[in-house]
Amino acid sequence: MSQHSAAIPSSINVAIAVIHYQNWYLLGFRHSSQHQGNLYEFIGGKIESNETAQSALIREVNEEVGIDLSQNSITKLGLITHDYGEKTVCLHTYNVELTPAQYGHHKLQKQGLEGQSLSWVTKSQLLAAEYPLPSANKEILSWL
Repeated sequence: MSQHSAAIPSSINVAIAVIHYQNWYLLGFRHSSQHQGNLYEFIGGKIESNETAQSALIREVNEEVGIDLSQNSITKLGLITHDYGEKTVCLHTYNVELTPAQYGHHKLQKQGLEGQSLSWVTKSQLLAAEYPLPSANKEILSWL
């Protein structure tokens, strides 16, 4: 999957990692000053013009939470385009299962490298909406 993903004009292309280990999923919490603030989200970030969605995913996860996914199996789940009115996002969404060693090293991490709160939540907590997600992220739940 090294080909460039087609960009949708005037939309923000974002790589999203659904990071999990067995039944535990990693969520970040968006700061109140951010777009869609005070909501939980799967880890990810903007795709730069010179990178593929998958390389952006690896870079963003490393920058945000310090997990190196370069040796992990990364599977594309799908593409979500969501119009928030003030901006349109195009979420290139990937499933990433951590190794036992990676999970062991990061399971107690409560804060990301950019100061955001981190939570490991169960699939049932996610599906029960115990951790409110931005509208664009909700479609991801149907893929779990």
